[in-house]
Formats: sequence, C-alpha cells, structure tokens
Amino acid sequence: LPGSKEAGAAKILFIYSILKPLLEQNAGKEAVLFDGLQLSNALEEILKSSGHNIEAIYQDILLIKIFIIKEQLLIDELFSDQYPPREFISELISGKEACEYVLLNEFGGEIYFNKERMEELCGWLFTLGCILISEGRKDSYRHKAVGISNDKASLYKKFEKLFQFFQNIKKASAEAGYKLRELGNLIEKEQRNVKAKVRVNAKIKSIAREPKAAAKKKR
Repeated sequence: LPGSKEAGAAKILFIYSILKPLLEQNAGKEAVLFDGLQLSNALEEILKSSGHNIEAIYQDILLIKIFIIKEQLLIDELFSDQYPPREFISELISGKEACEYVLLNEFGGEIYFNKERMEELCGWLFTLGCILISEGRKDSYRHKAVGISNDKASLYKKFEKLFQFFQNIKKASAEAGYKLRELGNLIEKEQRNVKAKVRVNAKIKSIAREPKAAAKKKR
C-alpha cells in the first residue's frame, strides 16, 4: 500500500469502503453530499488516531474524496479504454480534490504540479483499481464487469495493464520537470511508443504464423 504507515493506508481504504455505498446512491452529487454531511470533520477525528498531523489528515481526506468521486473514471479506463493516459489525467484533475492533492498551481503562465504527490496518487489509484477488479465492478458504457473471472490469465492481464498504465504516468511525471503541459506531452509520446510496439509485435506474430499456415496447406 502507498503511504508511510500501513495502518493509516488500511484505515483510508476502510473508510472509503464504508462511505462508498452511501454516496453511490447520489451519483454525480458525491462531493456536494460529502460536504453537506460535514464528513470531513468526522473523518478528521477518525484519522487523528493514525498519528498523522493536520496537513497529512487533510491530504488523506482529499484522497478519500478522489476515490469516491473518480472511481467510475477508473472503472471506465480499466474496461473500455475510454480514457488514454493523457485524457485520464485531464479528467482526473478536472475536480478540485485532485488539483489540491497534486498541488496544481500557475506561475508565469505555466501550470505546475508536485510530482511526488502525482506519483503517490498513481500508487493509490493502482491500489483502488486492483480492488475494483477484484470486486468485478461494471463500466458505465457496456455495463460489463472489469474483473471477477474464472480465467486467471484474463485477470492477470487486467492487473498487468493497470500496472503499466500508471507506471507510464509515473515515468512521465518523473521526467516532466513539474510542468503539467510537459507531463501531457511525455504521456502522449509514451502512448505512441506503446502503440508502435504493439503494431511491431502483431507483425512479428503474423510473420511467424505464415510458415505454419503454408505447411498446413502442403499437407
């Protein structure tokens, strides 16, 4: 689990799992309901027992809100590839919670982010994605489960895809020099490289199959 203390990380995931069913009944209004019920105040008291300071607790509360508000975005990415990495980041930071979490700020006409926070958020979202796959959550397009399958190889591919997805974002984050625009450019460049590799691998497999097909015809 991401974070400095496993107990604190487990508590965050536990709180998320408790709040999720309540807020899911008000889809699209999660942030309003969260604030309306003054859940932040209650969570602050609960999270104090984790030994975190006020700043860290505020960060944890932001994270819980991101989990609840943006989990459908993550599900749709997992299943339908609706959001390539660059679009995923744009949609993720369209909410104020993620903007605050990664410390988005503007200076001299350039938008900057905190790469350590971005990479930490990617680690958390990977953890959440693994949970959603395990639960068999459904995407909002074809309403099919992203996980829960007897085919272990299929599940492994989903976990592997999720891991690689966030690794590409973290790699771009490390090289972007804290600039959001550069992060987007690097993610897009990596995306093109991945697509090129897929095409090359497909071509290699196609060439490898040709002699076998020809041999069968001769028989």
